[in-house]
Amino acid sequence: MGKKVVGRPFKCTAKVIEAVAAAKSLGLTDKAAAWSAGISASSLCHWLTAAREERERIEAGEQERVAAGEVGVKVDAKMYSYLKLLQEYEGAWQDYGISLTQVVHAGIEKGMMDPRLALAILERRFPDDFTSHTKDTDQGTSVTVVIGIDPTKI
Repeated sequence: MGKKVVGRPFKCTAKVIEAVAAAKSLGLTDKAAAWSAGISASSLCHWLTAAREERERIEAGEQERVAAGEVGVKVDAKMYSYLKLLQEYEGAWQDYGISLTQVVHAGIEKGMMDPRLALAILERRFPDDFTSHTKDTDQGTSVTVVIGIDPTKI
């Protein structure tokens, strides 16, 4: 007879990872991404936190392993799935930012659409990369500068 499996089945599968990434690439919240993948938001949060902690541990020990002549890093199957989830999650989030940036640039270049909505979303979703602030010039006029956007094309 086969080995009896105890406990709940592991849910961080390739299908779940793909569904979360697809949702994040559309800009959905973590809660909505989890729901679309059929998991709880708390599970997604737990998995991402565990993967971030493991990634930090791996990066911190990498120099020691290289100095010792060790190659590669060994992680168990569960952690490998979490790390894969984190990689796909972060990549999808960056893809979403790129698509919004393309909308802004297309609107600026073609003059056909108002890119302000996409720009506002970028400012809210990626505050470290896209922030706007107003600078006063010597002539008494104000200029709005948006980090991440070429001001000569606005």
